[in-house]
Amino acid sequence: MKNNLTTTMLNGLLAFLLLASAILCVQYVSLTREFRSLNGQVNGIIGWRNSVQALVADCSEYGKKNPAIIPILENKTAAPSKPAK
Repeated sequence: MKNNLTTTMLNGLLAFLLLASAILCVQYVSLTREFRSLNGQVNGIIGWRNSVQALVADCSEYGKKNPAIIPILENKTAAPSKPAK
């Protein structure tokens, strides 16, 4: 009887560990896919930011050579000079 009880307990433990490892495996695969997807989005955002920074640098350099463009680059229409009453 003792041998049968030990075998049953070990089989139960094995089943529990098998189920737990299957759950953890599925979670790992899911999180890895999400990480790769988000990593691709981050790379796209970084590329866009670099392009915008290059455009700003080019506009700044052009503004040094041609000062007439500076009022266009400085968006003065965004904030009114006097508050409305």
